Amino acid sequence: DGVTPSGVTPINDVVMDEVKNHVLQTAKLSKRPKLIAYPGGDYYLFNDLNKVFTRSASNVFVEVFGGSCHSSLNVDRNKFKVIVCNDIDSVLITFFKLAQNNPEELVKNLAILPFSRELLDIALNILDDPKANIVTKAVMLFYATRSSYNGLMKDGGFKVARVSNIARTYTNAVAAIIDCAKRTKDVVFENKDYREILKLYDSKKTLFYLDPPYISVNNKRREKYYRFSFTLADLKTMARSLHALKGEFVLKISMDNYELIKNDLPRHNTIELEAPLYMIKTIKEKRKRIKMIIAYKHNKKSRLG
Repeated sequence: DGVTPSGVTPINDVVMDEVKNHVLQTAKLSKRPKLIAYPGGDYYLFNDLNKVFTRSASNVFVEVFGGSCHSSLNVDRNKFKVIVCNDIDSVLITFFKLAQNNPEELVKNLAILPFSRELLDIALNILDDPKANIVTKAVMLFYATRSSYNGLMKDGGFKVARVSNIARTYTNAVAAIIDCAKRTKDVVFENKDYREILKLYDSKKTLFYLDPPYISVNNKRREKYYRFSFTLADLKTMARSLHALKGEFVLKISMDNYELIKNDLPRHNTIELEAPLYMIKTIKEKRKRIKMIIAYKHNKKSRLG
């Protein structure tokens, strides 16, 4: 609101540019960086997913539950001529549109933020404030997923590490926005309910990729990892809705959730995998692994069944 607390010198654009340039010059980037650190993302399974994507008969790729939008940013551009990334979270989609249209300004605002427990609390409060500006919320969404355990929006806790430099990990992620922004240029970002997206983009040339929220099983309380409610009834409704598709689908889902809906799905093929599980409560827990299923249905002209 333009009001500066007494005794605090406002940060001017020159200082912000200097910090931004330093972050960009000193960052260590991965070949396939991940921006939003949501639990259960595609980063560690992307190579397996991509094999299923590229062997389909489709040239339109629609990521129905965007989340980190990792697959949309990395699928084969020579194969898929239209790429759509959808999420029901308007704050998340605003973040990606900021990265798409003004990545330098976004990096400048994030690079200046200190990596601190106190700022995480502020970020989470802003995300819960219905009166907060959506652009500010988008900036805080990135900060919160990067500074709390496993990108959790609720009950996550500030990241603590004894051996790695997590503040540097944060600035590396900020710098990666510039690289990822290039990959967003040909992506259409949508902010709709999944049912609308299935209707809007369905065709014989469309491959729908679905990575729905994890459903709680055996008191695992997975719902706390998400900002929006998604129940078992929702998951079953989603599974049944796939019967009406003209296009193809690829569904990534945990084994325990797959068991809940496998009879609701259309006839399909499966691949069983294991992936790191980043829903960790404390720094004392070892990194766990979870059994995952890739369930897919390709049209007859595909090369993978």
